[in-house]
Amino acid sequence: MTTMISPAEYRQRVFTWAREQGLQTIRLIIHQPKVAGTTEWECTLGDLEDFAVMLERNAARTVAAEKAYGTIPLAVWSDKFLNPTPNDDECAFCRAMPTCPSVQGNLQKSAAADFDVVADDEMAPDPALLPPVKLSTAMKIVPLMEAWCKAVRAEVERNLLAGREIPDYGLGLGRQGNRKWKDEEAVETMLRKTMRLKIEDVYSFKLRSPTQIEKLTKGKDAVVGPMQWEKLCANVVREEAKPSVMLKSQIKTPWVPPLLSNDGFSATPETSGDDLAG
Repeated sequence: MTTMISPAEYRQRVFTWAREQGLQTIRLIIHQPKVAGTTEWECTLGDLEDFAVMLERNAARTVAAEKAYGTIPLAVWSDKFLNPTPNDDECAFCRAMPTCPSVQGNLQKSAAADFDVVADDEMAPDPALLPPVKLSTAMKIVPLMEAWCKAVRAEVERNLLAGREIPDYGLGLGRQGNRKWKDEEAVETMLRKTMRLKIEDVYSFKLRSPTQIEKLTKGKDAVVGPMQWEKLCANVVREEAKPSVMLKSQIKTPWVPPLLSNDGFSATPETSGDDLAG
């Protein structure tokens, strides 16, 4: 008969064993050759245990929320278990975002906050004259709103693909994909041997990017040496970073727009009405 142990007891056993073995540093290596090659992440054994404790606490909270759902009023359940300040970073990968009461309430509350109500008989304000504080209020909503819109679209698509009915929406075929050869070897033989086309008419050669070439310098199968790569780097250029809107607390490199001037413009001589008349 197998004896069940609690997650906390299991964690204590694992980390006790790790310390007995003298483990101090944990290195995680993720190999994704089709995406970004190999990436590494390193932490101490203590940091990993702290992370495990956090996971246990959040998992227990999730189980409690699942058991309580439907047994207490939704408003009470939401206040007790849901994130009171949902945002695009913490909620980005949550599958419940499309239907989350906290997200929907936050968007509704934020969208209406600090915006003046325009009466039916009143002219709408000029958007170009919107005060900076109003623009700031509106901008704070954008990241979560965009994330929520993407999540809703994905959830609708998931339901439709599963065969569930969504009022007013359905699945439709878009444009066909790009054309490609069914048998490249057969086509190559036809073009080169049967039709006798020139190499430059059949093949398209393109120089690999610096990022792709740099991958050839790594690993046991490297074909580009360190000194060779250093010489190649002299020919690498990058486009200048472009300014984008972000929270001041997240700005690492501030960008100040250049002052406008009249340089480069020449004055146009005044023209009388007689000159215009010819």
